[in-house]
This record gives sequence, C-alpha cells and structure tokens, in this order.
Amino acid sequence: ICGLEGSTRVITAALVPKPEIGELFILLENMFEIRKRGKGIALTLPITGIQASMLSLLSEEQEKIAKAHLERKVQQMMQETCYAMIIVAVREGFSDDVIDTAVKAGANGGSVIRGRRRGSEAVVQFLGISMQEEQDFVMIIVPKEKKSHIMQEISSVCGLQSEAHGIIFSVPVDEVLGIHEEQ
Repeated sequence: ICGLEGSTRVITAALVPKPEIGELFILLENMFEIRKRGKGIALTLPITGIQASMLSLLSEEQEKIAKAHLERKVQQMMQETCYAMIIVAVREGFSDDVIDTAVKAGANGGSVIRGRRRGSEAVVQFLGISMQEEQDFVMIIVPKEKKSHIMQEISSVCGLQSEAHGIIFSVPVDEVLGIHEEQ
C-alpha cells in the first residue's frame, strides 16, 4: 500500500487548519527535501467529520469557521462520493472495541495500523491524555449515508471521554474497490 514495502517507513498524520498547510509544506521541504525522489510524500485530505470534543479545542471563532467548512465539505462529498473513511485513533488494545461498535452500527469491518500518537503540551493538558502512548489507528470505509451514525456510536463507546481516549474523524473516499454491501 502506498509503496511501503521493503524497509520501515514512518507515517505521520496531523489535523492542521487549511491556512497553515502552505507554511507546513515549506517547512517539510526545507527539513526533509520532500520534493527529491525517495524522500517521502506529504499530502492533505479534507476532513468531513470530527467529534465535538475536538472542535472544542478551537477558539469560538475557529470553531465557527471549522463547522462551516465541514458543512460545505459534507455537502460537496454527498454530491461527489459514495463512501467515507472513518479514522479512529485509540489507545492500544481498543481497536476491537472500535470495530465491534462500528459493525453493530452498520459497518462491515475495518483495518488497524499500530502507531504512536504525539501532540503539543497544550493539547495533552486540554485532553487529559498521554500523547506518547502506543495507539491503534482504525480505518473503516462506510457508505456516506451511514458515516455520521457510525461515528456517533464509536464516539459514545470509544471517544475521548472513554478509557480508549479515541479521536474520530472522517475523510471522503473518491474510489473504492472490494467493499461488498448487503443488498
């Protein structure tokens, strides 16, 4: 997947406000020479859903802007795509709970990648969770009309306020192969 065979690779994902992406890409180019072959890939994915507790990290003005942006993205996605990928970052060992909850809510299953979550001290203090702990990253492809319900169910069982300390968001999926839905 993504040409990751062979030697070990590091995949880093971050939630970054769109206005900051240009500056971030410049920093990545300067530090890692990403434009050179074999030096890595940086990409952005639009988020079309996020749990309310994550929005509360933003200032009131930023939260208003984010909600409006998400509403526009959801409307655009509804017109352009049939599927969404729900991404859930939970403490190690809670991925089965996420997948079981998603399946009960209407998903067909999911995939798990093991990793480590990192964040700023301000985020750690606000969330009240360790950002250096081992994580399970669960990716679930769902039909767009099921996305919100499944995300709400996962958040209620494995969200930030649970022992799993889950962070949940979604991105649109342009094309998908291998998803079999019940008729």
